[in-house]
Amino acid sequence: MGYKDIFPFVTTSKSKPEIIEDLMVLFQEFTIGLPDDEYFVSEFFSFSYEYNPKTRNISYAATKGSHDDCVMSTAIAFKARKDFKHKTLKYSFT
Repeated sequence: MGYKDIFPFVTTSKSKPEIIEDLMVLFQEFTIGLPDDEYFVSEFFSFSYEYNPKTRNISYAATKGSHDDCVMSTAIAFKARKDFKHKTLKYSFT
């Protein structure tokens, strides 16, 4: 596997809500659950959203003083799994 096999993901104001909302659906459908890890669980429970009535946009982020690394890496991983599910790859996301 070389650099040509690496697929970047750029987090933008458009891509972040898409992957977070896809992740929310996976939780709602009980497709995935949280591992029994205090740090991981605390990140998910401190992740929040803010609705702007003027722009009608929703933004997602960790609450002040918290981190969102676990949330974002999980969302990106499931985005990759979804995107590459039907492609022939040298590796598997299952």
